[in-house]
Amino acid sequence: MKKLISIILAAFIVFGVTGVAAYAVDLGDLIAVTDERIALALEGDGETDPVGPDTPDNPDDPDNPDNPDNPDNSKPENTDEYARMHLVSNWNSFQPHVFVYFENLTDHDITVGAYTCPAGEAVSIGSFGMTVNDGAGIYYNLETYRNAYMGRFSNIYRLEKVISKSQLESASNYILNHNVWDLFIVNCCWFAAGVWNAGGGAYIFPVVVFPSIMRAQMMAHGASRSVSMFSPRRDQVLRQNGNGSGAYTSVASDASLS
Repeated sequence: MKKLISIILAAFIVFGVTGVAAYAVDLGDLIAVTDERIALALEGDGETDPVGPDTPDNPDDPDNPDNPDNPDNSKPENTDEYARMHLVSNWNSFQPHVFVYFENLTDHDITVGAYTCPAGEAVSIGSFGMTVNDGAGIYYNLETYRNAYMGRFSNIYRLEKVISKSQLESASNYILNHNVWDLFIVNCCWFAAGVWNAGGGAYIFPVVVFPSIMRAQMMAHGASRSVSMFSPRRDQVLRQNGNGSGAYTSVASDASLS
């Protein structure tokens, strides 16, 4: 009996030592793996490379824009709709007065003849002789100023056309080079029709002695009766001096306003 008990105790001791040894081996492996991971984490004096944000495939580069012709990626200008040109006949005396009128359709200044027209504004341009005091020729904003402050528009017919930048340049060139006036041939009709034709408007025969004849031509082209126009400031009523590239403007005298 004592021998059997001794054998059983010996077996327990053997299995216990084996289990402890196995546990010791597993614990040793765990400690070794842990030490290895700590060593890797501390490698490089404790500094690690942080994970940064993804880099876009095509980062913006102001020095090398995608479109070198438009570096700020702004909306391209519509040069086909640069201004709205009008041919206007106003009958408030024994004969109508015919002139042209340009609305700026851009978001910046435009040049019409020798006049700089700001964005959101417009300019009337006509040739005068007998009703001005600063000499015969081209005046800017005289018609619209007279209407705004003296109510001179009473019986209007008007043709209109949206024109491109190049058409405006052609009309402006005509204005710059035709600063003349006479009573019969080179009158307000001749000037206004010439500008209208140069800007690409439906052709109007320019040489008429009586402005009422030109008014009839306009009506045949479907002229409307619209009257609303921009009201200029006093300092925007100008007289053109000279012709061509040397033309310039000066403020019209008070005597020319009425």
